[in-house]
Amino acid sequence: QDGTLYIPFLSIQDHTNSVFRNLVALEQCCPYLGSQFTWYVTFLHCIVNTPQDVSILHKRGIVENLLGSEEEVAQLINLLGKEMTINGTNHKFAELFRDVNKHCQFRWHKHGARCMRDYYSSPWST
Repeated sequence: QDGTLYIPFLSIQDHTNSVFRNLVALEQCCPYLGSQFTWYVTFLHCIVNTPQDVSILHKRGIVENLLGSEEEVAQLINLLGKEMTINGTNHKFAELFRDVNKHCQFRWHKHGARCMRDYYSSPWST
């Protein structure tokens, strides 16, 4: 509503790859469970493309990197996301994707975000 996206905390560790793959496999084998986790992994894949993305999420307290380098975390998320297949568009994450895209299409939001990033990235900025 106010242009802020709230993302839950995620700790990336040595076993994250196997845990994520097993949870996605469980959802695919048991359709009655839904596909919430598969959508979440797809969402992560959409917002993490580079080590810099991981760094931003880490600085904001969203991602804890216990795996190693930010490059390794970005590669892990990108590899997991590339292998996802999701059926349907009636999920809350599909709605989130639409809302974020709609929000970002407004020129003022783009300029406002750029201004905040460039000039007010720290509470100590003046």
